[in-house]
Amino acid sequence: MRVGMKIGLGFLVVILVLAVMGGVSFYSAGNIADQVGGIDRASERMERASAVDKAFTEGVVALRGYMVYGREDFVKQFDDKMDEAIKEATALLQVVRPEKKAETEKLVANIKQYKTDIQGKLIPVAKQAIQEKNSANVDAAKLRGLEERSIQVGMTLVSVTEAINKATATQVAENRKIINERIDQSTATVGTVKTTTIILSIIALLLVVGISFFLTRMITKPLAIVSARLDDMANGHFDRDIDPHYLIRKDEFGDMGRGFDRMLKSMRQLIGQVSQSAEQLAASSEELTASAEQSAQASNQVAASVTDMAHGAEKQVEAVNDTSAIVQEISATMEQLAATAQEMSGKAGATAQATVAGQSSVDRAISQMKNIGEEAQRAQGAAGDLEAGSRQIEVIVGLISSIAGQTNLLALNAAIEAARAGEQGRGFAVVAEEVRKLAEQSEQAARQIKELIGANDNNIRNVVGVIGNTIQEVDQGVNLVGQAGAGFGEIRTLVESVTRQVGEISKALGEIAVGSQRIVESMKSVESVSRNAAAEAQNVSAATEEQSASTEEIASASQALAKLAGELQTAMGKFRI
Repeated sequence: MRVGMKIGLGFLVVILVLAVMGGVSFYSAGNIADQVGGIDRASERMERASAVDKAFTEGVVALRGYMVYGREDFVKQFDDKMDEAIKEATALLQVVRPEKKAETEKLVANIKQYKTDIQGKLIPVAKQAIQEKNSANVDAAKLRGLEERSIQVGMTLVSVTEAINKATATQVAENRKIINERIDQSTATVGTVKTTTIILSIIALLLVVGISFFLTRMITKPLAIVSARLDDMANGHFDRDIDPHYLIRKDEFGDMGRGFDRMLKSMRQLIGQVSQSAEQLAASSEELTASAEQSAQASNQVAASVTDMAHGAEKQVEAVNDTSAIVQEISATMEQLAATAQEMSGKAGATAQATVAGQSSVDRAISQMKNIGEEAQRAQGAAGDLEAGSRQIEVIVGLISSIAGQTNLLALNAAIEAARAGEQGRGFAVVAEEVRKLAEQSEQAARQIKELIGANDNNIRNVVGVIGNTIQEVDQGVNLVGQAGAGFGEIRTLVESVTRQVGEISKALGEIAVGSQRIVESMKSVESVSRNAAAEAQNVSAATEEQSASTEEIASASQALAKLAGELQTAMGKFRI
């Protein structure tokens, strides 16, 4: 498997884990939002039902105030409160659940019926009783009859009143239950999200650490081995083979190892050939020098010396030709080595590009984790808004409790006035007692609602705290993935360093190739000199002076060739094969 594919698979695993984390967080955030929305809707329904109960109770209190004091402003207050109760009940009908539609419609109808019956039946009778009571000549029998009719009308409306109170109380209780259930569900969901996030974060951390260690080990170990062998080659040690394990790998490092092995073998062969050629060249130079000296000393034996010198010149030409061919082979081998080094440089560049692509994937994963954190912050803001709404409801409930207390005092005063009236105030005493009971019930209900809202505030604060913890966990996940990205940056730096070293080797091989070409040119020069020497040897019989000059030229050329051969042997002695 190629290095790029291994790195891609590692990042794919990390991205899949992050995607699972994001999906779980997104799904859980949606559930929490739905649950918070359910709490909001239930709170609105409970608020509407409480408003209906409050307006209806205040209307009943105003009616009883009219019955006790006979003031017309109480009638106006009764009408206003009944209209308000009908309005709130109609608004409740718009937000109530489908299965409660019929019950709420019946509630609206009962309030309207109650208002109609009071206006059409009870208030006219009560008005006559008040007028009779305030007249100069009070007819006690007529007044008693009117009071009994008022009581009878009131008794017929008791069932309607109870139905209205029961309906509003049921709405408040059911929505309170829904709120509690939603809060419990939200708490459970947040706990699940927290546990899941922690588990997935641990898994992601372990995967990132494991994959980073594996990829780092996979990349740095072969590079370290190649770097060490390059240092050995730079110091002239060509006698150490590369680890066979890296020659059978199927990735870019395997390609690089095989190319390096081919280059090493070619270099060994090249150095061996150059060393052998240098030895042959030295031997040929010594022979040429000896021949030149013998030719100078045996000037009297011109014919024999000419024959020997011609024979030596021919051997010299052949040796020079052999040396030139060997050096040309060396030059070709050096060019092949340079091409191999270029190929290694390309492979290292491809590895660097794959590392850059991996680092880009980590950056995208960090961006996704930040988006998840922003979603959790918006959920936290929604929970804060819900907490503010609960506080407003608590203020309204406090006002209801205060009104209930004042109503209780008013009922007590009415009872005292009825007691003073004696037999005639008995009906008012009954009304005052009912008012007192309603006031106590209202005050108790307000107290319960206040306690419930207090509990809701605590639960909402817990939800906000848990969401805040979730945001911190997401931030930690972002930091971990950022550390992984930094690790891949270090890998990229190592790959670039190897690429530079391979480029330097390629440059050095190119210089060696140029030097080999110069040696070829020198061999051609030597060949030319040798051919000239042979020609001079053939013509020496014609002129002795020409033979002497040719002998000197051959001696000089052989000395230069011997010096060049010595330098070449010294240079080759630095390399170990």
